[in-house]
Amino acid sequence: FDPALDDLIDAIWQENSGGLAWHLLALAQRGELGREPKQVLRELLSLSIGHSKSKVPVALLNDPPALRRALVRAVTSDLHALYAEQQAQKGKHAARPLDDAAEHGQMSLTRAAQPLPPDAFGWLTDGRLALAELAEDAIDTVRALRAADALRQRGAVLETSGHYQVFVDRHRGNSLYALRLSRERLYLLELSDPISAGEANIASSEVERTGDLRISFHRGSFSAPGAIDHAARCAALVVLDIQRDVIESFERTNTPRELKPATEMVIYLEETEDDPAFVHLVKQEIARLDAGIADRVRPTPSLAAVNPEERARYLAAQPLAW
Repeated sequence: FDPALDDLIDAIWQENSGGLAWHLLALAQRGELGREPKQVLRELLSLSIGHSKSKVPVALLNDPPALRRALVRAVTSDLHALYAEQQAQKGKHAARPLDDAAEHGQMSLTRAAQPLPPDAFGWLTDGRLALAELAEDAIDTVRALRAADALRQRGAVLETSGHYQVFVDRHRGNSLYALRLSRERLYLLELSDPISAGEANIASSEVERTGDLRISFHRGSFSAPGAIDHAARCAALVVLDIQRDVIESFERTNTPRELKPATEMVIYLEETEDDPAFVHLVKQEIARLDAGIADRVRPTPSLAAVNPEERARYLAAQPLAW
């Protein structure tokens, strides 16, 4: 909604990116939109804030009226004030309290290029069939965006913003950052941070066509005393982090019959070739941290070395009723 983005909005509109412009114009021509199409395009794009699980909890995605209020507030409030409020809600000391931020002009309820119309984001709660479908599609896109963010590159293919690779140390199970300063100078920085170590050991994470989550690891065997338990704890933390972003993003108040409920989505942990027992330790740690999902965590044979065609056939097969 910032005037500085007008050119970008115009380009998206003129290029009909994703068919959005045509769809909104068609709704308007049929008298089903009831508002200015380009304004709705801006509102649709602003839903990208939903990629943040802290700013937009899944409960908001399941409550369109509350989501509408949150979006209007986000668009019309200063980022400094929103951040201060978020930190206060987390129980953290805010650098500048909300009242202090407002006193110093940090809060701006007219930050948008023009005041928002009274029906801003009204299509989220309109209720008419065409707009209800638009709202459902937009919210489902946000769900997919949240899942895609969680399934980003990890492990040995993971690189920092400086293009430094990240590995898992086979001795202690910590994360190793390869810092290359020149062709002749390479430094390895070892960190014991649990999340970094767990992410470094993730070889792949994907959502299957059945809606289940499949995660594989690079290593399960480590040489230092206690390293395997440490690596299992780190891996469990990351698995929980991924499933929160992926599976919980698809939690719905009322799941349609044709959709798989999030509570039935299974988390498959592929065994590592160097120590198949490792993923069983990871499952034990997950059960200790979150007993509610332990029954849905299932160790499974590794598919890392399987021919792609055989892998696809295996994953497409129907489960056996033993």
